[in-house]
Amino acid sequence: MIRFFIVILSLVFCGSFAQEVVIENDSLILWQKDRQLTWDDFKGDPVEDKINALAEVHGRIKTIKTYWSNGVPRFEIGCHFLKFDSWTSTKDSLSLVHEQIHFDIYELHARKIRKAFCELNEKRVTDFKSYQDLFNNNLKANGELNELYDIEVVVKQDNQQKWKSKVAKELEALKEYEYIPDNE
Repeated sequence: MIRFFIVILSLVFCGSFAQEVVIENDSLILWQKDRQLTWDDFKGDPVEDKINALAEVHGRIKTIKTYWSNGVPRFEIGCHFLKFDSWTSTKDSLSLVHEQIHFDIYELHARKIRKAFCELNEKRVTDFKSYQDLFNNNLKANGELNELYDIEVVVKQDNQQKWKSKVAKELEALKEYEYIPDNE
């Protein structure tokens, strides 16, 4: 009965036990180090009530696959760019770099989740709430960091290069937690 309850919780938390990994289709792009965004990826309609916004990235960090290994839940976490929720009213290259950094921040938090989950796995934690709390805390931190990035760059455009370097350095430090899907 407890095992059944855990299975139900995992379905609620993760969506399903196995899904096909979408690398890219008409609406999603999986974050990959060699795949930079282009303006053609932004398929959404511009939002006119956004003050000073020329473009906006929408991403999603989510569980792609859940499985058990030696009695411990394992999760594959993906980070996708949502084409039809992301929009632009410009085509300038500086704005595209800005939006790529937003997407990179999403990936940064996906890696932090993967790392935290690995640490829980090493401790053989089976409590789904522990995983869910870490996941939710990182989603919140992702939103806060993306907001801080916008605030600091809007005030001083020169900060964009600093942010680009900072995020790239943090991604590199968490390189072992990059998600590379199995092409099964």
